Parts: sequence; structure tokens; C-alpha cells
Amino acid sequence: MNRTFLAALANLGRFEERARPADGEGASTFRVWLFQIARNIVSNERRTARRRPTEPIDETTVVADPLNVEDQMSRCLEGQSACQ
Repeated sequence: MNRTFLAALANLGRFEERARPADGEGASTFRVWLFQIARNIVSNERRTARRRPTEPIDETTVVADPLNVEDQMSRCLEGQSACQ
């Protein structure tokens, strides 16, 4: 939602109102323009997600800090990893 308004604000100088009297009272091309920006942003996000899928990192995944000697020794004593 915020991206839509930021994109509209950034491109506001390029917008031209093209509503005609025949379009009826309250006709606005600004609304159509704004919805088109939102549609394009959603399409781009879906395309990106399809091309570069992401998977959540498991909360149980633990990456050992190579400088944490205390944890390394604890794991070694528990038999979880090879001692060096």
C-alpha cells in the first residue's frame, strides 16, 4: 500500500487528467492511474516471488559461532560434533 502512494507521489508530475465531460460527473483518470500503479506493484511482487522463491529459516537451525569456544567444547563433550 505504501509503495503505491510513494510511486504515485514520485510520478505525480507525469500524471495528466484526461477525464472528459462525457465521462460523467465524478469521472477521474487519477483514480484509474492510482489503481494501475497498485496493480503493477502487486504484479511485480508476485513475479519476483515466483522467480526467487524464499523459504523461512527454521527456528531450530543453530549456526555455531566459530569464535565461541565454550559452546564448541560443550557440543564436543555431549558427542554432538567431532572434537579437534
